[in-house]
Amino acid sequence: MEARGGSAERLQCAVMDRVIKLFLTASLLSCSCRCSKVRVPKSVTAIKGTCVVVPCSTTSHTYATWYKYQRSGYPPVYSKDTKDIINQFRGRTSLLGNAMQGNCSLKIDNVRQEDGGISVYVWINPHSIYGDYTEIKVLAPSETRISVESTQVEGTLFSAKCTVRHSCPVSPPLLEWLGLSSVSNEVTTTQDSGGLWVSVAHAQFNASRRDHGKRVTCRRMSDGNTATGDALNILYAPTNVNIHTSGTTPVVEGSNISLTCSSDSNPPVASYEWRIIQMNSTIKHKTRSLLIQDVRRDMKISCIADNSIGLGESDQLSLNVHYAPTNVNIHTSGRTPVVEGSNISLTCSSDSNPPVASYEWRIIQMNSTIKHKTRSLLLQDVRRDMKISCIAHNSIGLGESDQLSLNVHFPPTILPDSACCEREGSLHCMCWVEAEPNASISWTVDGRSALLPHFNMTNNCTGRTTVSVMTGPPGHFVTCEAANYLGNDTYQMSGFPQLAQGTVGFYYFILAAIVFIFLGIVIVVHRRLKKRHENSGGAKNTSSENPTQCRQNIETSGTQTNTQQMMSNHLYNFDIIYANTACGGNIYNNSMVTSQAPEDDMSNIYLNE
Repeated sequence: MEARGGSAERLQCAVMDRVIKLFLTASLLSCSCRCSKVRVPKSVTAIKGTCVVVPCSTTSHTYATWYKYQRSGYPPVYSKDTKDIINQFRGRTSLLGNAMQGNCSLKIDNVRQEDGGISVYVWINPHSIYGDYTEIKVLAPSETRISVESTQVEGTLFSAKCTVRHSCPVSPPLLEWLGLSSVSNEVTTTQDSGGLWVSVAHAQFNASRRDHGKRVTCRRMSDGNTATGDALNILYAPTNVNIHTSGTTPVVEGSNISLTCSSDSNPPVASYEWRIIQMNSTIKHKTRSLLIQDVRRDMKISCIADNSIGLGESDQLSLNVHYAPTNVNIHTSGRTPVVEGSNISLTCSSDSNPPVASYEWRIIQMNSTIKHKTRSLLLQDVRRDMKISCIAHNSIGLGESDQLSLNVHFPPTILPDSACCEREGSLHCMCWVEAEPNASISWTVDGRSALLPHFNMTNNCTGRTTVSVMTGPPGHFVTCEAANYLGNDTYQMSGFPQLAQGTVGFYYFILAAIVFIFLGIVIVVHRRLKKRHENSGGAKNTSSENPTQCRQNIETSGTQTNTQQMMSNHLYNFDIIYANTACGGNIYNNSMVTSQAPEDDMSNIYLNE
């Protein structure tokens, strides 16, 4: 009985052992089938501060849950129900891709140092399929690297490159540039041989002298890590070229001044050049400092600085040159031309620096000088012989205008030198007239303005003086009349030699002749015949003396002009040109307003002694 009982127990144990072995074998086969459908790496490397992706792929599924591997329990690393996620990973994990396409990858943001060494695994449609374990390895963040060429030429574009290594291809670290404003910025990301990722930011900048000496910095925004390049060496042509003066200021014209040129440039200026322009002529000097002698107001001065990049030029120097008044001019206002005796307004102007302090007028008339201290002057009772000038004063000196040449108009005046004389049986009469504008001269013989055929007239002008010469037979009453638009003047001359002692006796003779006519034709005829006989004898006696006397009367005049002398010589050399023309062609017969006639100018012409 005992033997049978022991045999039965052994058989029961053998059956149970076989069942257990079959269950374990089935379980292992089932596990092998589930695990083979999920593909994950054995490990991933993460950079602290960035994200890391645990790649995972399987068949289409509804959802997946990731767990942290540990000996006891199943702490979720990622779950649809976020409250189930353990604190270490809560808010930092997410699934990537599309579950329907079989993507079950896990993304862990902001990797921490304590994440290192942890293994994670995934369940697909929990309790359906699960994968192998993946170990997370955490590395310290690498330094940001920058690359930039520090020496640049102004006006060109230059590049800078910033490189950062990370483990998050889906969200590479953000990089920003500091120190300069970039024109463009482009980021590229590639995977290196170690399984990590490299992002490179390529930026372009404008080279400007304002950025000379500055540094370009690249900053990784995730943790603030920065990389700074060398100080920029921006090369540029000279700028801010300026001229500095030394010595007495302001500069007085004709004095000296020292000039120095300066500029801002990189590299430093190699040479300076001065350009001095005066009266369309340019003078150059190769020096930084310059002494200019005999400074003039019209000088244009500039400086040019040159280096290996280019050149720069200063503005033209504006020197405050002081000088005495120049270009002193008199300006008239009012009616022109000026009529003698009227008024005229005068104003003085000049060019000076500093401005004119005072003006002075000088009016010279009849050897007398009158002065007025004013810029504008109302000159009353203008006369033809006035000489007017203006003097301008400032702190440097004075300047004087030319004497004003006023075109003063006045009516004709027949000069006392006008006279008649007889020579070799011919009557020669000269009428001297001063007027502005020149006078038109006419003659009347025996009261008739139309000259007889045997009378001839010649006119000549010099300045304001007009000389008219009339020749013809003696024994006539002669009158000279001069006129312009302001008036006229007449002068009577005797053509009878025996009455040369005065026109009064001549008039008595005429009166007596009239009386004799009334006494009787016979007596009148007799007396007139007798008188003519006497006149013929008298003319012969005086004909040899009158030419000399005529010459003396004309040549001894102290007021004769050169024109008078010329006409006198012309007369006595018997070289008379007969022409019936008026001087200047200006006849003002319709404008005569006054009449002037000398009374006794003929009293000394004919002398019968």
